[in-house]
Amino acid sequence: MIKAKILQFGGNKAAAVACTEVARNLDLADKYLNSLSAKYAFKVDDITKANELIAMFAREDDDGKLNCHEMQTMWYEDHQGRAYYRQGNYRLAFKQFKWIKRHIVGAQEDMTDFFQYGFKKGSYSQS
Repeated sequence: MIKAKILQFGGNKAAAVACTEVARNLDLADKYLNSLSAKYAFKVDDITKANELIAMFAREDDDGKLNCHEMQTMWYEDHQGRAYYRQGNYRLAFKQFKWIKRHIVGAQEDMTDFFQYGFKKGSYSQS
């Protein structure tokens, strides 16, 4: 993985992907290595390969699509959106970035609800 990082910063992203695949194949059950290999595949705009790697630990929904949006894996949506953007597919890139916005808005709403609940619970007098 260190060699892959060095190759990536040196500008040889294709060789970095090959190095992450070597590391991933040493332990196929490791989610960290699978996700890191998918990130490197996104960096060379190989969306199909990255989705195959993500499918190892993500389930498919009723439509046959990965449930990464339900799991709120924003790194996946960010990297996939950037890969689509680099390919010039702006519609699909925008769609991925919109998922990130939905997750952030949902988290803000959850925090607001919890704050109001906590404030209300703490404001009652104990008699």
